[in-house]
Amino acid sequence: MAPSAYPATAAGSRRELSVNELRVPLARLTLNQKPKPNPHRVNKHVPAKPATRSTAPPYRRWASPIPRPITPLDLNPTEMERARAIFDKLRTMSDIRHRSPRLRPSSDGRDQLVYPDYAVLKFLGPGHMYESIGSVTMDKIRAISHDVFSDIARLYRHRIPYAPDVARLYLLEERQRGVYKPVIDTFDYARHIDDDPAAWKAAKKDMINHVHERFRVLKRLQKVRDPLETYPDCTRPLLPDAVAEIAKEAFPGPFQLHHTITQVKQYSPSFGRCVLNTVYYCLNRVPWRRRCGSLPQKEIDQLHICSYALSHGRSLLEPFLESAEDKLSALDDLVAFCVLRTVLLINLHAAQVRTIASHGIIISWHIEPKERDFTSYEGFRSVADAWSQMQESWRLFKQAGGGLLNFNIQHFLFETRPKSHWPKYMVPPYGCEEDHEMTGQPDNQ
Repeated sequence: MAPSAYPATAAGSRRELSVNELRVPLARLTLNQKPKPNPHRVNKHVPAKPATRSTAPPYRRWASPIPRPITPLDLNPTEMERARAIFDKLRTMSDIRHRSPRLRPSSDGRDQLVYPDYAVLKFLGPGHMYESIGSVTMDKIRAISHDVFSDIARLYRHRIPYAPDVARLYLLEERQRGVYKPVIDTFDYARHIDDDPAAWKAAKKDMINHVHERFRVLKRLQKVRDPLETYPDCTRPLLPDAVAEIAKEAFPGPFQLHHTITQVKQYSPSFGRCVLNTVYYCLNRVPWRRRCGSLPQKEIDQLHICSYALSHGRSLLEPFLESAEDKLSALDDLVAFCVLRTVLLINLHAAQVRTIASHGIIISWHIEPKERDFTSYEGFRSVADAWSQMQESWRLFKQAGGGLLNFNIQHFLFETRPKSHWPKYMVPPYGCEEDHEMTGQPDNQ
């Protein structure tokens, strides 16, 4: 039987409890009562560890150690003082000092640039002791160009004349793979800019425009991929020197370069050599053949593309030749354009080509081409016209006082190598020792 809440009296009767007596058991009732600690459990307070900075390098290192590149600075005393001031200021910038080399004094008085011990990657083309970032995609171009422009703006605010070379740009890869940051190692030591903010603002604008033109060429090369598609022209013509600098390091194919150089509307010597180098590379790899029609279709397509490139380059050279300061050098380029066009047309229309890599293909026709040596009369007429233009350009070059031919066209003119005895895997250098006539036999001494 459960006990009653009403206490019994002596006579066995029950009495009512007072209000205070009823409050005693209710006072012991609580909501969300705090649990009592367990006496068998030891509770220890573990203090929080103090925050420590990560000692890991901000950029990826090589898997195996390699010697860090060291570049001596060949500067005059005034420029060397500016270089020391620039690198001392870079060491105070926490997020940039890891991406720039340090200046180390040398015993011979020429300070040296010692690069950081990170994995240095080359942006365009293969490197000698550097790896490459692989295929240059449009996303990589946009990301790297954004970082370069940001570095220019920040460094010019600190009075540092940063002059990035896009064609020879080196990168560091962050620990998060696929994120690259440019190495800051090229500056305009010769430029003297006073403390006038307007002068620094103008210099920054000029440098941004200079770099922007190089990235425009890169984007054009990346955009041109499919030979079967048609691509719209650029909103503004590309600069010839910018195309020459990027093409020298990026090694674009004939199709890519053709759709890029057609956007150039002005000639420069470096641009002319860029076009000639590309055509020379293709002609030097054309196989020899004994019968008509044995040239692969891929080689034929490349030769047609090179023909268009030569025509565009020469059309820009002719007005440049009239006002050129160095007329002899311009005539030298004209001879190279005419010789390469003649070699190209012979490879396209000749019935037989018995020379390997077009070596000595001009002298193999002795005096001039004959109609029976070609597959069609139209092909013969095109080669005959190119042959006469080649002889005329050579006559103008000799009248202007020219003696030695540049651009290694001796490889196509003569069957023997010059007297300078270069290794067999190399073509003769610029400016061979011998001076042959265009239609004469080479010396066999």
